Amino acid sequence: DISLDYKTMRKIEKIAAGQRGLVVKELIARNSGRYVFVDLKLETDIKDLKRVSQLHQQCEEKIKQAIPGIDKIMIDVEYKKKDVLTYAVALEGKSRESPIAMEFGTAKFFGLFRVTNKPGEEKKLIGSRVVANPYAKSQSKRGILAAELLAKNKVDALFSKGEMHKGGAYYAMQEKFIETKRTDKKTFKELLNEFR
Repeated sequence: DISLDYKTMRKIEKIAAGQRGLVVKELIARNSGRYVFVDLKLETDIKDLKRVSQLHQQCEEKIKQAIPGIDKIMIDVEYKKKDVLTYAVALEGKSRESPIAMEFGTAKFFGLFRVTNKPGEEKKLIGSRVVANPYAKSQSKRGILAAELLAKNKVDALFSKGEMHKGGAYYAMQEKFIETKRTDKKTFKELLNEFR
């Protein structure tokens, strides 16, 4: 067996690293006669196994398209738990006493808060803030634009009062790997108190 050339190895690594939500931990690629084998270890903090499986498949397909001579790709995806999670909730106003908004895309504000997520420890609030939603009055794609705003703020999950219907915003949230969680709390302050 012979290791693959440097240029091809970097190309594989770049493709894998370009998959949002995946980090390359190890790459081994070799030629065995006319066959090319790739062993790739990736790491993710995405909790949804279905999405991880989709990323796994997309990564494999992109590598095979870019480097057609590859015969077999073995991809191992390991889960990395984040020490801090960022949550969001749609709000009607800009204070902590603001009611949680029923609609995601038309919400005027988002409450953002960070919570510890260390194994064996209770989740604990470490900070919060409110940001304006500049897309609340957009003529179209409000939900999609709001999802992009949350992704820019590195939000891991969105709390909402009801189910998000399967439209543009729902798919944008999935694409950005933002989970949705239900809450029965009425205000931002009540939701924050859950993590104190």
